[in-house]
This record gives sequence, structure tokens and C-alpha cells, in this order.
Amino acid sequence: MPAITDILGGVPMETFSTHFLANESEDIEFLIRLSNKADATDGACPKGKEEMCTVRYSMRYTPLLHDVSPSNVYFDQQLSILLNPMAANENSAIASDYDPVVHIKFSGTRADAEGLYDYQTRLGSYSLGHLKTRAGDQHPGSQVPEVRFRVGDAYLRESAKHCNFAGDDCWYVKTHPKIDYISASDGYTSGG
Repeated sequence: MPAITDILGGVPMETFSTHFLANESEDIEFLIRLSNKADATDGACPKGKEEMCTVRYSMRYTPLLHDVSPSNVYFDQQLSILLNPMAANENSAIASDYDPVVHIKFSGTRADAEGLYDYQTRLGSYSLGHLKTRAGDQHPGSQVPEVRFRVGDAYLRESAKHCNFAGDDCWYVKTHPKIDYISASDGYTSGG
């Protein structure tokens, strides 16, 4: 399913909060209808089975990713991810033997959290907390973090974006090549 911000036309997450306050409801529901343009057919939910075609977005279960620190990293460097899990780590949302998150990725490449958190780790509900991980083997460049909870991906807040002083280069996490060793101690500036 697309992110709630995409469904709302690319408006910020705060629009969800405005809906919540205005309607005193933490949910937004959508009834799914499939349209096949190639066959010019529409598929509606069977009568009496509308609940099977209903998608509910809940503010309570929409974790928020606030920041990744440091924002410039190299392979195997430890990072701290600042999150508000909302209710995503409550007992009603996650089994006691599950890790706090399904995975952490940067532009599709998994980060390594081995030994940094496990099923005993829980983030406090409706408060900021940190999860530690290590940068994986991403290609050098700008990366987009993805923190997947059992209830879905954490929403990437604007506060997680970092920019240079000119404001013309922005990123969430930027990975750099890592030099583990130098194979020769002498040489020429021309590369020989």
C-alpha cells in the first residue's frame, strides 16, 4: 500500500494530525476498487464483504523516523536512529518474541543490527527512542532510510534530512567508501 502522505497528494504528515484533531478520529479508511485499464474493467468488492476491501491508516500505528546520526557514514560504522514508534511496539501490536523492527535498510540494502538490539528491546510508546545499527554495503552516495515495523514503515520526517550550507545538496544518510588498508607504502603521484 502507498504511504498515507502519497494518498493525501504528497502533503506532509502533519495533515494526518490535522485530520485527527478536526475529526477526533485517529483513522482514515479507504475502500479499495480495482480498475484494469487494459481490459476496461472495474472490480468492486462483493456485497456484504466491504471489510475485506477496506484499508485503514491509523495515526496511532504510524511510527515516525526523526533523524539518523551521524548522517555521513562508511561501511560498518554504527548509527543511531531516532524514532517515535507511536504504538507500534506495544504488546497489542507485536509479539513478545519479535524484534522491535522487522529491518532497517538504506536505499534497499539492509543495515547490520546483529548484537545491537533483539526481541527484548522495546521503544517506549509515544516517545522518542534510539535504535542502533551499522551501515551495510551500500554504494557511495545519498541513501534513503527505511525502518520497517510490524505495522508498516516508519514515516520519514523532514527533520531527518540534512543539507550542506548552500542548501543545494540534501540527504538523509550519505555513505562514503571505506579504505581498510593500503597495499603499497610507496609509489608515484602519477599512479605507478
